[in-house]
Amino acid sequence: TTPQVFIASERIGGCDDLEAYLAQH
Repeated sequence: TTPQVFIASERIGGCDDLEAYLAQH
């Protein structure tokens, strides 16, 4: 799932958003 999260983080464009993404999932 690491690649998916990495791609999602780039699509979102922000570490904070990435944390929110991880929190939701």
